[in-house]
Amino acid sequence: MIRDGAPLTARVGSLAVRPLVSCAREATIADAARRMADSDTASVVFLDGSGRPAGILTDSDLRRRVVAARIDPATSVDAVMTAPVVTIRHDELVLQAVETMLASRIHHLIVVDDLGRATGVLADSDLVAAEATGPLFLARRIERAASVDELADAKGSSAGTVAALTAAGASPLAVGRIVAETNDRLQRRLAELAQAELGRLSGSFCWLVMGSEGRRIQTLVTDQDNGLISSGGDAAELARFAAWMVEALERCGVPRCKGGVMATDPLWRGTLDEWRARFARWFAEPDPVPLLRALIAFDFRGVAGDTGLAADLREWVAEHSPNARLLHVQVARELASRRVPLGPFHGIRTDRTGGFDAKIGAIGIVVDGARLLALELGLRETGTADRLHVAAARGALPPEDAREIALAYEAMHALRLSAQLARAAAGEGADNRVIVRHLAPAERAALKEHLLAIARFQQGVAQRFGPAARR
Repeated sequence: MIRDGAPLTARVGSLAVRPLVSCAREATIADAARRMADSDTASVVFLDGSGRPAGILTDSDLRRRVVAARIDPATSVDAVMTAPVVTIRHDELVLQAVETMLASRIHHLIVVDDLGRATGVLADSDLVAAEATGPLFLARRIERAASVDELADAKGSSAGTVAALTAAGASPLAVGRIVAETNDRLQRRLAELAQAELGRLSGSFCWLVMGSEGRRIQTLVTDQDNGLISSGGDAAELARFAAWMVEALERCGVPRCKGGVMATDPLWRGTLDEWRARFARWFAEPDPVPLLRALIAFDFRGVAGDTGLAADLREWVAEHSPNARLLHVQVARELASRRVPLGPFHGIRTDRTGGFDAKIGAIGIVVDGARLLALELGLRETGTADRLHVAAARGALPPEDAREIALAYEAMHALRLSAQLARAAAGEGADNRVIVRHLAPAERAALKEHLLAIARFQQGVAQRFGPAARR
């Protein structure tokens, strides 16, 4: 077990992880159950001939996959074990274990040595014991919440989770991914509560998130950006479900989108065919105003319900977006018009507060540039850093430029998050401003270099789409 106060920067191998209880892969379900009972453990790992993990079976698996399904105990474990397994190296950070469990939605990780051989099992209950502000503790509270009020109470502790992760040395991108995964769980649980109260929807549905949630980079300042895909069904029923979800999210401390990008608006819900038609109109939209408002939709992810609907839509968008030349030019033109907060002699331009909006003047430019490259190349990734990496692999960016802009992007997130946490600790409202005078001289010098890198990226992406994009 992790002792109270143990840092998330500890190495997995330094923990007193659960002893490895294993069986050969040829075992039957009965063999595995006896092994678990004899060892008084909640899991058993199945090894291949080289000692590498081939599968895992837990108490929960036995209840759901064997007892409830009335499977013969003499059946081979291959029929019910979880495979392939998710592993973590013994020299990884505990923070990485937390992030992997959240992202994979699992409760056990198999610890392996340098050769990939299983050495132990790490359970989420071991990590939950670390501290009450930990992300796994928060995730468990969300999963067990029986009401919107309980979810709101859990969500209210998310600032403490962000502070704990940051204090442990987690990068802002890692924090963003963990917070986004926590918010995904919140919305999945809300969707379950909605159907318990309103009744099951008559058709399948997929609850979408867009914007920063879609890109998996959440901070302390966020609002709702959501939508709904349905397989049909009653329109009034879907409208009631959307209204319930939006109101419940607001009760949980996630304000409504000022731009109205929410499933309560018919523009942001519909069948798969209606969503395809919507994107097709945006691909050919000659008016930049509705087009730019719609750009947030291109970062969609499915988080609740039948996420296969979102996957189908993503495939369609990726197939058709490379041919949307008008869209590319419109977006590139808007990108070129944005102003990085740099003066004529590369001094940092600030407002009357002595700061600048990091989201508008820096982060948003990288986000929009990476999104434009993703549209041109037909990428399926929604995360900005992932889009930059894949765009470089596809030859759209020199690898050194992609690394430079990715570093600048992460540095700007770090500055913004640090400023948000400081204002939250002082009891002030968090926003996206970075106050330059609060930075040390070395930080100001680094900030200037990052802003210059963002300006070069902005210019390079706009030039990629020709003179029409630079007017």
